[in-house]
Amino acid sequence: MAADNLSPARLRELLAYDQDTGEFSWRVNRGGGARAGDAAGHLSSSGYVVIKFGFTAKKAHRLAWLYQYGVWPNGELDHIDGNKKNNRVENLEYVTRQENVRHAFELGLRGKLSMQAANDIRADYASGATQASLAKRYGVSKPTISNVVHNKTWRAA
Repeated sequence: MAADNLSPARLRELLAYDQDTGEFSWRVNRGGGARAGDAAGHLSSSGYVVIKFGFTAKKAHRLAWLYQYGVWPNGELDHIDGNKKNNRVENLEYVTRQENVRHAFELGLRGKLSMQAANDIRADYASGATQASLAKRYGVSKPTISNVVHNKTWRAA
């Protein structure tokens, strides 16, 4: 079954959802050794809990929304506390893409540079520092430094 065709009823047949913890467990035995009662999902490289249905993986926070409200979320869901593993419905809210990105920056979850650091990078670069040395000093990639010094990101006011 493709996860896109996953109905709320079918989701509830396959998985149990604990509203207190935001965690899912299997209600049925699954291939690959997963048994009824086992925790469902794994942590992805991007830090989200994902649950596989056949060859398709779905993020657990989107499944929690479907489980609780009976509809797929239409748009972005934000983890209010910034913890991608906290999939309690009370920790999720609908947001625009812009709001989600802003919230991630406010919590320090995205981006290593502040506007002050970007301004300092530009000044140091103008004084002769290399992009490689700046990347090492600030703990970011050379393309990130290039984007800053060329005003592609963190545009100077």
